[in-house]
Amino acid sequence: MVCSALSSDVFTHAMDVTQRGRISSRFVDGYSPNWISLLYNDQSFRKIWHEPLNFIDVMNWPLFAGSVFGALAVLLGAYGAHGLDSVFEKSAKVGKAFESAVIYQIFHSLLLVVLGLGTYIQSFRLPSYVWATLIVSIFFFCFSIYGWVLLDFDWLRSLTPFGGIGFVCSWLMLAHLAWAKRNRV
Repeated sequence: MVCSALSSDVFTHAMDVTQRGRISSRFVDGYSPNWISLLYNDQSFRKIWHEPLNFIDVMNWPLFAGSVFGALAVLLGAYGAHGLDSVFEKSAKVGKAFESAVIYQIFHSLLLVVLGLGTYIQSFRLPSYVWATLIVSIFFFCFSIYGWVLLDFDWLRSLTPFGGIGFVCSWLMLAHLAWAKRNRV
């Protein structure tokens, strides 16, 4: 219906004053001419209108995940500093582990944000497996420690080394990409 109106350019638009003194518009097929002309003239709106929107392709996942993980790290750090005194009094090891998880999460969240901002640079192409490995590693390392400390699930501690290995692999993948592209600058 919109496409036929767009292709035929049949817009009959009359402005008149209604009984209340407001301006109203009458147009073909119940669509506003301003909205149709916006869709018709702007290619980005036309693409969204005619093609299904796939948010996975549109979303800047490293930037989004880094931002969310950064906010969570700040919140969990504040909660650990002010709300978990009784838990940390039981064992110094628990407090140190929680602090390490927050610090690692902040650093790797910042790395995700930098990688996400780097996608806006034309010559900077980053394979998705690098930032996907970082995201999975944050879950395995940091959230397994949070689960161990907050929920007292000891079995989650066995997942922490996999997150650490993922962090190392992510950094090595970045080093490999920098080495592989050293002559292409």
